[in-house]
Amino acid sequence: MQSVYQAPRAVIATALRALVTRKNVSTPNRQALLRCCDLFDSKHMDFPDAYLAAFSEVHGIGAIASFDKGLGKTEGIKRIDPGKLND
Repeated sequence: MQSVYQAPRAVIATALRALVTRKNVSTPNRQALLRCCDLFDSKHMDFPDAYLAAFSEVHGIGAIASFDKGLGKTEGIKRIDPGKLND
C-alpha cells in the first residue's frame, strides 16, 4: 500500500487496526499485529521488522537475530548480529 498507492503510514496502520479488530476476523497473533501497527506508524520501521519486534515484545522474546541495526533501537528488543553468532 505504501509504495504502490503512496498511502501514508498512519492510514495503513489505521486500516490494518480496523481489519484486525473486526469480530469476524480471526488471527492467532492479534496483539502482535496491533503492536506492529503502532511500531510501523510511530517508529517508521518497515512492516516486517515492526512485526518481528512486536511479536518478540508480545511473547516475551528479548532478542532478535537480524542484520537490520534499526531493530536494536526498539525499546525492550536486543538485536543479535547473525554474522557474529559463531564468534
